[in-house]
Amino acid sequence: MVLNKIMPPLVVIAAIIALLGACSTNGQVAASRGLVKFRQLVVKGNANKLTDHSLSPGDVDSLKLGTGIKVYYIPLDSIKQYHPNEGTNVLYDVQQYLYPILYHDTVISSEKVALDHCWKVRSYGDEVTTQSYRNNDKKGIVTATYLVRIPSLGLDFLGGTKLNKPTVMYLGTMTLDSISPNEPIFLDDALRQLQHRALNVHP
Repeated sequence: MVLNKIMPPLVVIAAIIALLGACSTNGQVAASRGLVKFRQLVVKGNANKLTDHSLSPGDVDSLKLGTGIKVYYIPLDSIKQYHPNEGTNVLYDVQQYLYPILYHDTVISSEKVALDHCWKVRSYGDEVTTQSYRNNDKKGIVTATYLVRIPSLGLDFLGGTKLNKPTVMYLGTMTLDSISPNEPIFLDDALRQLQHRALNVHP
């Protein structure tokens, strides 16, 4: 499901883009611009504010972008009202990607690139989640992968397909009820197990 937006007149859109600065109609271009900005910040000595990894200004030429990771959210109400075999109908397309920033194939940060009239880098960070995602993606257990986030529960999963069924892999470090980290579980099974947690969350 895609976010519905009321589009203003073209003149207003142009003004918004001008105010935002580094905007693009393409997420990859926005991410590339974000990497240039990230490098500039490192050169200016701000690496400690951007990443937990030790970086010197001389390291910037080794920084590169990884493949963008499509992001979906699962709203709290969708888990509370979960019914068997809903599958990917619970996924909400937030028009967002995470682009890993790599230093010798290690994730040292990532860019959150989101669409709001245009594509733009909204923030840096999430290196732990992004590295965990990449590590699990390389296993090849789940195919056609994307990132699933449940903000209301503070949970992240690698999502995709296994045996032609929607499947997720929990990206945490501790067992969550009976959901083990980095192990595949069908999405419907995960939602059923998470429902009691969701029902205990009150706005």
